[in-house]
Amino acid sequence: GYYFQQFSSVVKAIRRSRLHSLNSEDYRLLHTEGKFPTSSFFQFLLWDNTQTLSAAETQQIMAHEETHIRQKHSYDISYFTLLKIVFWFHPLVYLLERALVENHEFAADAGALQHPTADRQTYSRLLAKQSMASLQWTVVNHFYKSKTLKRIKMMEKNNNIRWYRYALVVPVIATLFLVFSCQ
Repeated sequence: GYYFQQFSSVVKAIRRSRLHSLNSEDYRLLHTEGKFPTSSFFQFLLWDNTQTLSAAETQQIMAHEETHIRQKHSYDISYFTLLKIVFWFHPLVYLLERALVENHEFAADAGALQHPTADRQTYSRLLAKQSMASLQWTVVNHFYKSKTLKRIKMMEKNNNIRWYRYALVVPVIATLFLVFSCQ
């Protein structure tokens, strides 16, 4: 019931939102008029246009959400939602989902910081400022969805760990998941 309610809320928000533009990256920018938080869901970027943000803050949050869309993070979230429905009793599913969501946020932060006008200090302040306005929608990717201090620390580190090192862990985790799930 909970996940279905979340999905239907997102679908309603998409239907009620006003199409602002169809971006060159093939996503739809929708204005939510304050009825839904700034977030991304598959090819939709839901933008709470009632926020009072500077142009730089707007650009940084947009770059963050665009990264979620480009990297197709909604597919991962949907997959883990289905896993949680089927394997609701298995604690590993919840731990893996938490790690995945955290990794998505780190990747989206890195994407936002690659923007030509991005500044780490300004972005860190924006994260801290906006973290209090967090809404907990679990089926969408949104700017406010991670542990803020951990995200700021990750931005400050010299990130030498490449994505392929994380990818090497996925087969091991999947094997462990199957072994412990089967009787």
